[in-house]
Amino acid sequence: MITCMVILLLAPILFKANLPSQFLLFFLALAIYIFVSLSIGSILGLTVNNQAKLTMIAQLIFLPSIMLSGIMFPSNLLPDFLQAIGRLFPASWGYRLMLDHGFGLENLLVSDSVSCISVMTCILLLNQQNLTRCLNKSIATLTLAKATRLLLIPSLCCFSVVFISVYSMSFFMQDSTMVPSGCSKNITIAA
Repeated sequence: MITCMVILLLAPILFKANLPSQFLLFFLALAIYIFVSLSIGSILGLTVNNQAKLTMIAQLIFLPSIMLSGIMFPSNLLPDFLQAIGRLFPASWGYRLMLDHGFGLENLLVSDSVSCISVMTCILLLNQQNLTRCLNKSIATLTLAKATRLLLIPSLCCFSVVFISVYSMSFFMQDSTMVPSGCSKNITIAA
């Protein structure tokens, strides 16, 4: 967030860049995208035991997502099949959320769904690691009620994040027919 604020302050001065028209929506979209990225990174951290392997796998996931999402260069310059692959990555939906008029239901639901699935996967992985640790020590005392409590609280948190995101989107949106401004632009290259 601090890096983004520095970029927002310096970009108009150094590069004559346009600022986002709605700062609150921009930072809300940025926070959602950061949360989604961190939850995916947490899954990787919980499944891979070696730090060198973790770095390699994270680069194999995050570099193509940045390259194919439209963040590095406009995605409409890519062939159709690469655009379709790029839409599979959460970076594409996070980028669309941060565009002016991109804070729409479609972009928001995809990001929130990915974050909820990621958080639930992290919880299950942590519970599996705790259960394995308990079984290895021969003191497995995980009852059904305790397992339900371990899953119920985080799942309620995930659903509340989705509810707050959808509510804030409906509160800030003036027109429900808005589309991301970068998605329909045609770029022509002069010879």
